[in-house]
Amino acid sequence: MFPEKSSSILQHALTCHGSVSRAALSLSSQNLPYEIDEDEDDDESLLKPTFLPAKADSLEAVLKELQKGLSTQKENLRVDEDDILSDAMAYYKDPNFDPRKCLRILYSGQPAVDTGGVTRHFFSQLLEVISNMFFHGSSYKSPVYNADIVASGMMKYIGTIIVHSILQGGPGFPVFSPSVYRYIATGDIDTAMVAQAEDVSTLDQDECASFLSECGLAVVLTNVNKMRVIQGMIIHDVISRPKIVLDQLGEGLAVLGFRAKMKDYPEIFEELFVPSNESRLSATQLVDVLQFPSEMSEDDRTVENYLKEFLHKAEIEMLENFVSFVTGSTSLPNFGLSKINVKFDNAPSIFASTCLLSLTLPNHFESEESFSLLLKAVIGSARKSFNCV
Repeated sequence: MFPEKSSSILQHALTCHGSVSRAALSLSSQNLPYEIDEDEDDDESLLKPTFLPAKADSLEAVLKELQKGLSTQKENLRVDEDDILSDAMAYYKDPNFDPRKCLRILYSGQPAVDTGGVTRHFFSQLLEVISNMFFHGSSYKSPVYNADIVASGMMKYIGTIIVHSILQGGPGFPVFSPSVYRYIATGDIDTAMVAQAEDVSTLDQDECASFLSECGLAVVLTNVNKMRVIQGMIIHDVISRPKIVLDQLGEGLAVLGFRAKMKDYPEIFEELFVPSNESRLSATQLVDVLQFPSEMSEDDRTVENYLKEFLHKAEIEMLENFVSFVTGSTSLPNFGLSKINVKFDNAPSIFASTCLLSLTLPNHFESEESFSLLLKAVIGSARKSFNCV
């Protein structure tokens, strides 16, 4: 539309005006070449809404506010670990379902008593099943579209499940691309494009060649038309592909005012829905949340060092198994804001309480190798999730 304009000018106009249509109107109404004024801060401030949401201190603060909408009353839900999706959907599809009620999970044939850890484990398992069954993609995922999924309103239920998981101590759902996340959070394609506009300058011709064909853009990628190309790609990804399932997902996320907060604070909520290297579980992050006794014997300190060394050497899958064994979730407790208490005992076995977020270790091992072998055997066990109260 504006081949004479540079990508930096288009980027600036889009950022200032907040939508493609307003940016285009501004550019088309100018008789002189559009130049970026270094002193445009005052002009930009006039374009901002008068009343903006109060700045949130942190994700923790916003989630605590949302959790006030939960009732102290709990609903018992009995689930079979081998049929967890069916049991969960029977609950969420119940006409009498009350989103304010927290869950108390009872696993069939398992003696676990749920005071928080079992619920975290339930949502971790459930969201993994949902991710594999109803979403597709590798680096980023998108909802699977078919008539049955649309007719059943499945994505709306999934949105509610995600909200319940986050507000009840379970994991988020970090599978979406930034642009898809922004669309889900706001329902606004212009916002999604603004979120991705910063990445326009990083596109190269080889990376975009296949996308151009898929999106139906019969153009040769140049520096001049990069903005139009990225606009077409985002519209294709977010709108042309079945928009209805994304909208249904957004409906489910609206429960308890959750989506409204997403729209107010999209940057804060992004880590719950978009995968990144920063949010990926690491040994350093895990060791940082371990809390050891203030007073320890020499044997205790030796085992402490064994544990830290084990975690620093572990692959990502082993780290996730360890966190799941101790907390019931594959992500850090309370998104890295809570501690895992490590204790030492004379008992010969390793024990974890997912509800108390605690790990009890024997205070003596013959060697670091024997410690590593025992811990791997425990957290890699294929038995049922809970074998003791």
